[in-house]
This record gives sequence, C-alpha cells and structure tokens, in this order.
Amino acid sequence: TAGFTSSKPRPKYNSDCPALNNTVYHVPGSTRSFLRICGIDYGSEDGNAIDLGNVYTASMADCMHTCASFDQCTGCSWGYIEGDDVGGEHRCFMKKNLKKPHVAHPDWCFAILRE
Repeated sequence: TAGFTSSKPRPKYNSDCPALNNTVYHVPGSTRSFLRICGIDYGSEDGNAIDLGNVYTASMADCMHTCASFDQCTGCSWGYIEGDDVGGEHRCFMKKNLKKPHVAHPDWCFAILRE
C-alpha cells in the first residue's frame, strides 16, 4: 500500500512519522484510541488484512477519526504514495483482520485500534 519502492526522493509532507512512533492517540469526542506505529503496514496482498475502503484525508489524525467512526475498522494507514499531490490530501486506508505487518517507508503512518 505504501508505494515506497521508487528511487525518486520522497517529498516532505505532514507525516506524524517517525516522530510519534509508539504513541497513543485518543480520538476527541470518542472513547476510542489508537497506537501509532511508523514504518509498517498491513496489506491485503498477503491474504491477511482486509481493506474496508479508503478516503482522502488531510492528516493521520483525520484518518484515525474516520476509522473510529466505522465499526469494523480496527486499523488504518496514511501517507504519501507516488502520484499524490505533495501538498494535498493522502489516502486513508481503513482495515480489519490485522495479522502480519510488513515494512513500509519510515514516514508511513499506521494506527491500531486499542481494545
């Protein structure tokens, strides 16, 4: 999902990662919270995670808000993918059935819903 295989330099954007790695985000107005993890993703290509859909959001915080409002969502990822507008919004991938993580670019944001 993260699209980090290109040899082109990655642009700077408003990523929470790696600065907020292993921190907890409490969604305002909700009882839900997420553990933020940087540099990993859970993909559907290995048959594990289930992609529930994606929307464009301006930040990882917005992505976590979106996931928190969707009952089936237990994790979400957000970050720059080659082809995105540098200053624009990025896709928030909502997921469930998180089993096996894989390495992503260090600025790739992932959040796991805390039980």
